[in-house]
Amino acid sequence: MKKALFLTLTLAMVLATSASAKDMTGKYGLGFWTEESAVGGRYWFGEKVGFDIGVGFMSEDSFVRDSEGNMVDETASGFSFDAGLLYVVFPTERANFFVRPGIMYKSEDMAIPTGNDSETEFDAQTTFSGSFTLGGELFFGDNFSLSAGHGLRFMSISPAGDGDSQTKFETFGSSITNIGFHFYFE
Repeated sequence: MKKALFLTLTLAMVLATSASAKDMTGKYGLGFWTEESAVGGRYWFGEKVGFDIGVGFMSEDSFVRDSEGNMVDETASGFSFDAGLLYVVFPTERANFFVRPGIMYKSEDMAIPTGNDSETEFDAQTTFSGSFTLGGELFFGDNFSLSAGHGLRFMSISPAGDGDSQTKFETFGSSITNIGFHFYFE
């Protein structure tokens, strides 16, 4: 049993290192990895190491109640930042399987009651998260790719208002509705 396990692991390592990888060294791509930080890019430092960065923002007109109970038009806003380091574990000619540790910071305005009857106001809810993703990037030609992944995420949430901070540990995954893409340049 030990010999079979050893031979299987050795074969997997040999195949992983001998696979003909798509060399992306020095290429950068515009696109996104997460929906929250949908304006970003990816840069490949070498054949196996890349870096993602993305930002997102939101601004919308919304209504809150003033101290007299009247609806008042105000602007709610939000911001997010995402970064991750990619390491290709298994390269092929048209796809890369990678691990991606990453971080994300997100702040968004929320309407909350003030405690004075029906009065509401905006306050920011902030979230900091760290993630470990197993993902894939599938290349269509030399310049376009689609990416998806799944993994584990730890989140620390500071809610709007006077609420207590929360921590969350969860699994997550991409589906057909939130696959990222990149268009590469040299």
